[in-house]
Amino acid sequence: MTMDLRKLRIFVTIAETGSFTQAASHLRVAQPVLSYHMTALEQHLGVTLLTRNARGTAVTGSGRVFLTHATNILKSLEEAEAATRKGDNSVSGDVVVGLLNSIAISLTVPLLRACQDKHPSVRVRLVEGNSQTLRAGIETGEYDLAINLATVVREKIRPIAEEDFYLVGRPPHVTCSDDVPFRDLLAIPLILPSTQHGLRMLVEWSALQIDAQIRPLLEVDGISSVKALVRDDFGATIFSRSSLQNDDLARDLNARRIIDPPIRRRLVLHQQTGRPTTRAVSEVGRIVLQTIHDLASDGLWRHLD
Repeated sequence: MTMDLRKLRIFVTIAETGSFTQAASHLRVAQPVLSYHMTALEQHLGVTLLTRNARGTAVTGSGRVFLTHATNILKSLEEAEAATRKGDNSVSGDVVVGLLNSIAISLTVPLLRACQDKHPSVRVRLVEGNSQTLRAGIETGEYDLAINLATVVREKIRPIAEEDFYLVGRPPHVTCSDDVPFRDLLAIPLILPSTQHGLRMLVEWSALQIDAQIRPLLEVDGISSVKALVRDDFGATIFSRSSLQNDDLARDLNARRIIDPPIRRRLVLHQQTGRPTTRAVSEVGRIVLQTIHDLASDGLWRHLD
């Protein structure tokens, strides 16, 4: 059997809609035609790609692997067709980029502005998430690229930036801009994320280095919620510089870099290895790296060459 594009489109449409009936309606073909092509495709591959149940159609483990490659093949074809029709070297296509919640506030605007300026025909969709959801999104093929923590991704990837963490709050909890030793945090009412959060893990690790234990006043997941509590004088918190806007510091919040030991993390540009990459994804990846480099001059992080 020939692995033709029609069978790929049929499989991807069924997987995305979760239903042979909906896929048939979307593709405007009879449902038996879909069943015929799916049977032929599964026989050719020697695996089961889809299973039917009372709620519709589910993708098997083998199906999820094949779906990632099939989706990228179709995306590459669409990109090639669009570029050929334009008759030039312009880049087009869809790119999904995952960003850590804590850096999205600083990275979203300059990144999207640069993408629109350089490649207006590329449709970039940004998705915020925590380190675990970003890793899963890359591994399942839901995201094309992700800025994530070096300690979370499974592959060995060269870090692109390193950032420090700061004690952030209002007087009397945070009264000046000098560096603050980690041990001083033990006497301050802290608002920190839950124990599964990447930042909390970094804080706990730093506490272990000085034989101390962190007992936060409150556990709250969500940057906006934590800022509101800090502004209402519940206590102080720990943020990376990229989690803060200049207005935060100019208006009412103080930030002191934590030292002895410092709290630091490294960021990587995560992309699934062994997976076809479209030109649009490659170009957006270059823009991400350049944007990270440019923002380093604003003091958000240190760029790592």
